[in-house]
Amino acid sequence: MLTRLVEKKIYFLKGHGERSVDSSPNDPAGLTELKNTLEGYSFKVESIDLATQPRPKDMTVLVVVGSKKQFQQKELELILQASKEGVHLVFALDPGDKHELPRFLQQQGVDYKTNYVFDPTSRLGQPVV
Repeated sequence: MLTRLVEKKIYFLKGHGERSVDSSPNDPAGLTELKNTLEGYSFKVESIDLATQPRPKDMTVLVVVGSKKQFQQKELELILQASKEGVHLVFALDPGDKHELPRFLQQQGVDYKTNYVFDPTSRLGQPVV
């Protein structure tokens, strides 16, 4: 049997209109199902607002999903520093949103493109883009 020696903790960013892991299970824009799936794989999942909270030492992954508002420079610096210290970053940005994250990612060498994901088998009763 394999066990982890270190608990993996995934933090989802909040404070900029992101989709939330703390939303109601009935919220179609929420990430409750994703949170439950990750916890089923023994990950610990929490939300964090880097504008008001210090970066936890146990952060192994920072996920940013659907930010709608501008980031403070301090937050971008914290994200960059976290990456340099081994924190894995996941960005899922909605196409057409107007904020600095695409430019920030490009400055870090990420080839950011505006693409769509189409899910023809969505459980919402119709295909989802």
